[in-house]
Amino acid sequence: EAVPPDFVQARIDPLSDQAVATFLSRWCGKLYVESPAAADAHCDELLAALRARPNIRRLARNPVMLTALAVVHWNERRLPEQRAELYESIVRWLSRSREQRADREKADRTVVLLQELALAMQQHPDGMRTQVAKRWAAETLAPEFTSAAVDRNALARAEQFLAAEELDSGIIVGRGDYVRFWHLTFQEYLAARALAACSEDEQRQVLLA
Repeated sequence: EAVPPDFVQARIDPLSDQAVATFLSRWCGKLYVESPAAADAHCDELLAALRARPNIRRLARNPVMLTALAVVHWNERRLPEQRAELYESIVRWLSRSREQRADREKADRTVVLLQELALAMQQHPDGMRTQVAKRWAAETLAPEFTSAAVDRNALARAEQFLAAEELDSGIIVGRGDYVRFWHLTFQEYLAARALAACSEDEQRQVLLA
């Protein structure tokens, strides 16, 4: 409702099979600049891995996810068989890629914090939410930034964490005063990780609520 009349919006359609193949051909060409034959072999291997898994093939139609898949394949020399393992690899790569910046939370700590946010969004008082107010998200994470009963700086630190993650990791994205996970599957995967870390009694309470 606040879009200016001269603001042009463009929608990126899912990549076609040919577009995916073209992207990966150029990607592999940059990896093996000195050896076109090695580039072709790596591209064929990557395309075969994508085509062998329907769920992963659907993810590859998104340019960002296709990039993540290509990076995971390069780092691990394979694509994981299970989607949970794939999301683990992608989230780990994204969270580690921003560790180089000064004063940033470590990758493992970042994932734990985002897990808590994801589970809280799944358990939102008004029902599962894919988008929440940034203030609500910061208030949810604030207890993770303090060991005291009252700590006025905890909320500010939580807000700083969310703002930094929007810019660097790409796991969460901002929409005005709201924040969401870049893809719903990230939210679901991280919420499942958070739930798996709970005790059986806590899991039962959540699952049967």
